[in-house]
Amino acid sequence: MNTLNNMDQTTSNQTPARASSNILEPTEGLATAILQIARMQSKSIDRLRLHQAITESKTDFAPLASLPVEDEMTISDTTQVWQKVLREVLIQTGLEGMEVQDSPDAARMPALSWLPGVGWAVIRSLTSDKKWLLDVQGVPRTIPADKPMPCVRFIYSEEDEGKRKPAEKMIRKEFLKLKSTFVDSCIAGVLINLIALATSLYSMQVYDRVIPTQGYSTLGVLTLGVAITLVFDIVIKFARSSLIENAITQMDSSLSRQIFARFLNVRLDQLPGSVGSLSAQLRGYETIRGFLSASTFYLFVDAPFGLFFIFMIGLVGTPYVALVPLVFLVISLAFGFAMRAKIDSLAAKGIDAGNKKTGILVEAIDGAETIKAGGGSWNALSKWIDINNQALTHDMEMRSISEKSNYLSAMLQQISYIGLIAVGAYFAAEGHMTMGALIACSILSGRAMSPVTQIPGLMVQAANAKVSLRNLEQIFALESDNHGIERPLLPEKIQGQYQLERIRYAYPNSPKALVVQNLVIQAGEKVGVIGPVGAGKSTLLRVLTGMYQTGEGRILLDGLDINQISRQFLSERIGYLQQDHRLFSGTLRENLLIGIPDPGDAILRKLAEQTGLLNVISNHPKGLDLMIVEGGKGLSGGQRQLVAFTRLLLSRPNVWLLDEPTSSMDSSTEQRALANLQAYIQPSDTLVLVTHKPQLLAITNRLIVIAQHQIVMDGPRDEILKRLSTPNEAQSQQASAQSPTQPSQG
Repeated sequence: MNTLNNMDQTTSNQTPARASSNILEPTEGLATAILQIARMQSKSIDRLRLHQAITESKTDFAPLASLPVEDEMTISDTTQVWQKVLREVLIQTGLEGMEVQDSPDAARMPALSWLPGVGWAVIRSLTSDKKWLLDVQGVPRTIPADKPMPCVRFIYSEEDEGKRKPAEKMIRKEFLKLKSTFVDSCIAGVLINLIALATSLYSMQVYDRVIPTQGYSTLGVLTLGVAITLVFDIVIKFARSSLIENAITQMDSSLSRQIFARFLNVRLDQLPGSVGSLSAQLRGYETIRGFLSASTFYLFVDAPFGLFFIFMIGLVGTPYVALVPLVFLVISLAFGFAMRAKIDSLAAKGIDAGNKKTGILVEAIDGAETIKAGGGSWNALSKWIDINNQALTHDMEMRSISEKSNYLSAMLQQISYIGLIAVGAYFAAEGHMTMGALIACSILSGRAMSPVTQIPGLMVQAANAKVSLRNLEQIFALESDNHGIERPLLPEKIQGQYQLERIRYAYPNSPKALVVQNLVIQAGEKVGVIGPVGAGKSTLLRVLTGMYQTGEGRILLDGLDINQISRQFLSERIGYLQQDHRLFSGTLRENLLIGIPDPGDAILRKLAEQTGLLNVISNHPKGLDLMIVEGGKGLSGGQRQLVAFTRLLLSRPNVWLLDEPTSSMDSSTEQRALANLQAYIQPSDTLVLVTHKPQLLAITNRLIVIAQHQIVMDGPRDEILKRLSTPNEAQSQQASAQSPTQPSQG
């Protein structure tokens, strides 16, 4: 019997009506089911990444669409199809994978299954009458527990935060994922070295057998054999090169994605001050990746074969001849270890100087207009020259050591060759080895000493990789959103009630801190925040977003510690419009839809018309596909703010945190924005508005005055405005704010 026919009939009537065709869209309801399971397990999943993964897998899910409700095919016949594709979707979404179960386990819920003719079902629990309780797109169903129902449980990626050396662990894990590729490449390297051995033996046979006996037929056979091996040699080299390129591409793609994702998860108050230095540190994985691939072949192919070739020299010639390259190999290694500390020190100084150099360059490019307007080119140039000279000094010292090491390695290789020929000639003259053996040993000595020439380069690569790994570990050591919280909270919804208890927040290297002893904002309140410049108004908004963690005290949102609520969940429910909104390189559409699913052109056009952004769109031939350069250059400050304002309305948050939302707008655009805020902000929504414009206070019913980084007034809007209009009252409040003994009340 078909699974659908075995469903409990008491719930089948709740199924949403479908078209007359019984063909299902395989991806329908998949995202909802995955997000529902993640919520039940208190896990957070990137929705946009999930939707992208499902969209890219639609064709792979297509075979499931050919199974109508009446089809008698059993569920097990479709299992391999949906489980294989689902695994890829989960991995692309950021999960570790999934655990496959032949049948549900009541002790390991929830689980996900695909039922032909029904779709994706979330298995929630086992009822008392031995039936599985399912959720199919919000519709409850039951199915007898004795019916076959293969399912899967999600395996989430382990958090590296708090663990020792998380960056090193991540890189090692990615490297080991490709170990089969590197093993194949090492095998190819072994074959290449064996072919090199064949050419040496070819020379020995020609000198010992062909020339003395004039064995031309033997010469032809040997030459043909060597020619064939050389063809294999070039084929193997091309194959190895292709394997290495594919491995590097995969590793680069995975590492760059994980490192950038880790950077995006860093809490904002943890970010370093220099953007350029940070970007250079993030790119350090490229150095590590290059060293890993190079050192792998050196340790597992080149170095062992160097010893193997020395062994072959002793076998073909005499052990005394083999001692010559062996002695020089030991001398080279001893020299390399002696120079290691110096190279490590120079690499650390050079990379740090290079990072600072990148930081100054990025800062100068980003602030070029300010530099030119203020006539500060000489100051920027002076900084650049100083740091460039510092970086150049370290680079030249490193280059000097590297070149001298290369020269010394080449000299040792030549001395080794001369010594081998001299010792070999003596033993050949004494009759202990043939002339052909001497020629073969001379060729093999070059192969044996080849690893020696690689030591200086590998030492520099190792030093750079060590510093790059240290820099990555510093980034991974930064606290992330929900730091220390194993399972961030995912409430059903946000009401918008805030309670601040004895909080204190100060920016790095700043002596002043925002101090709030007690502040309660009820859900649905519309609060205005005013005060002088630099008083701490924007800081208050930032801590309310949860993106900045206070040094003291705590912030409760709907009774929950805001630091324990999932950052992604907060971003979806809290609309934060910062004072200086930044636009990113891309189209206007992409900037409007950052973090928001595309609602369609009709809705975008309607909203753009309401906010006034339609004028920008219609005045450009590309419309929504208007290209915006990095930082939004080319658009006026008012246009950039209008883009940010339109995006805020698109997100439809429950909590509105607005920091001077119309500061760059003209009066007519500001009036339009005010009307939109009044229309879009629901009575149940919470609003906290920072402004210097009295007209915007019309949408508030409560007013907070901040001065000297603390709250000095708080109450009904009209009452506070009346008190502020009285000079003596305003002066007394300023004096209270400046008094260190006066507690701050909210």
